[in-house]
Amino acid sequence: MFRLDGEVALITGSSRGIGRAIAERMAEAGASVVVSGRGAEACEQVAQAITRAGGQALAHPCLRPRASVTRTPTAPGVVFPGAGE
Repeated sequence: MFRLDGEVALITGSSRGIGRAIAERMAEAGASVVVSGRGAEACEQVAQAITRAGGQALAHPCLRPRASVTRTPTAPGVVFPGAGE
């Protein structure tokens, strides 16, 4: 496996599922991980689990209100936070 010592990995959606698995693998590879998702408590739990396993992690939840996320006709199906503001 490759090494990521000295690198920082910011993984969005890493409070659960595939994002969490990616965060855990990046930490195992030596990266310092920023755990990001919509739930502050879930982010903190993942960051603590990574730290307990010997990695370095910081929880940084997304705190934007869900109403500020919109879809635009120029990029169908793609979500842009704050689009249309």
